[in-house]
Amino acid sequence: MGGVARRIAIRFGVRGSRSKFWHQNVEPKLLANHITEEDFFEWRNALQMPSFTWGLVRNPIDRCISAFDFFSADVSDTAKIHFGKHYLCTNSVWHAMQLNNSKSREDLQFMGVTERFDESALVLCYFLGCSLADLLYFPSKDSQRSSSHTSHVPFDQESPEVRSYFLGGNFRQRNSLDYHLWDTANQTLDRLIDFIGRKEFETRLNQYHKHMNDSHIECRHVDIRRCYWKDNGCKYDCLDKYANKVTQLWDPITTRPLLYRENVPLLNL
Repeated sequence: MGGVARRIAIRFGVRGSRSKFWHQNVEPKLLANHITEEDFFEWRNALQMPSFTWGLVRNPIDRCISAFDFFSADVSDTAKIHFGKHYLCTNSVWHAMQLNNSKSREDLQFMGVTERFDESALVLCYFLGCSLADLLYFPSKDSQRSSSHTSHVPFDQESPEVRSYFLGGNFRQRNSLDYHLWDTANQTLDRLIDFIGRKEFETRLNQYHKHMNDSHIECRHVDIRRCYWKDNGCKYDCLDKYANKVTQLWDPITTRPLLYRENVPLLNL
């Protein structure tokens, strides 16, 4: 998410594309990384130009277990179930984004879905009028390739005890707001695809997947540590080199970005 946002911003000359976040009162500027709630709202409230706020939400079960794998050294089922009652697994996305506040809900113009990342990235591109070349990326966090964190186990391979707890009513009730956000984001994503035109969208998505596959083959041996900022937007120079060889890959995918169109489906929370 951060890498795609930075890649788009760099093409449009937005400040902060290669840093944590741009402090100075010079706009346009980008914020695409972790930040405290206090710093975020101070940063946002100081903006003078129109802004575009978007995010990405994940199935609460997968998000919670992923957090457990990242933070916990104890891999037992008991520890995993106990972590499911932690504040990080209790409507944490809703609270972090302060969505109880009506202004925060109104400011959130688009919410993608982690399980539908490529569809979400493509819809984002329709919002902003970017190109398929802007959307090329390499995953920056992969527990299967990392030696520093617990390897992530697919949920259907978890023990019966773990599956029973997370699929039970107690966990869903504790995360009712995050489930509402996730469900609404999925529904709105479908409505946006229909608004764009499902046939056109599927054609673009197939093109996107082809270029992702081809660029990954071409760049597979390039140093993964060459990134825009930390682990955001890695192998960008090789992705640029690939895109430069493909006719019209840098051309905008739409001449009418959704930001400037009427009756665009909104994330109505």
